[in-house]
Amino acid sequence: MSLKKEEKDLLDWLVEGCCAVCEISLIALVLMVGLEVLSRNFIGVSFSGVEILSGYVLVLLTFLGGSVALKTGAVYRMSVVDNKLHPVFASILALVVHLVAITFLSTIVYYSSKLVLSSYARGVTSQANASIKLWLLQVVIPIGCSVMIVILAASLISRCYNLSPYLLKKQTSSKDSGS
Repeated sequence: MSLKKEEKDLLDWLVEGCCAVCEISLIALVLMVGLEVLSRNFIGVSFSGVEILSGYVLVLLTFLGGSVALKTGAVYRMSVVDNKLHPVFASILALVVHLVAITFLSTIVYYSSKLVLSSYARGVTSQANASIKLWLLQVVIPIGCSVMIVILAASLISRCYNLSPYLLKKQTSSKDSGS
C-alpha cells in the first residue's frame, strides 16, 4: 500500500517543522559566534557560556537537520553499488539498509529517552546557565531520531510497494511455468 495524502502531509509537516527550527537555530548560532568573535577582538570581552550553548545548538542541528536531509535525499549513498545492481537487488539492499538504520535509530531513541527522563527526575541543569533544565536540550535527540524513523518507515513502505510488482511477476511466472 502506498502512503495516503494525509500521511504524506503529516510527514511533510514534521519535516518542515524540523527545517524551520534548524533555520532559526542556525541563525542564532551564527549570531552567537559572530558576536563572540567581534566582542573578543574589538572590546576584549567574552560572553560566558557561548561555547556550551553553541554545542547545544549543534546537537539540535545534527538531529533535527538529519531528518530534513533524510527526507530531501541529501544523504550519502553508495551509488556505485546501486548502479551495478539489478533494480530488484538494489531495492532489496535499500530495504535492508533501511531496516538497519531504523534499528540503530530506535536504539538511540531508547537510550536517549532514558537519559532525558533521568535528567528530568534529578533536575539536572545546564553548565552554561543553571536556570536551563538539561532535559529540555536533550529531548532533541529522541525527537530527531524518531522523525528519522518515521521518514525511513515511510520510505520502506513505498519501496516495498514499488518492489511488490517484481515479486508478484516472479511468482506468477513460476506458477505458469509449473502448470
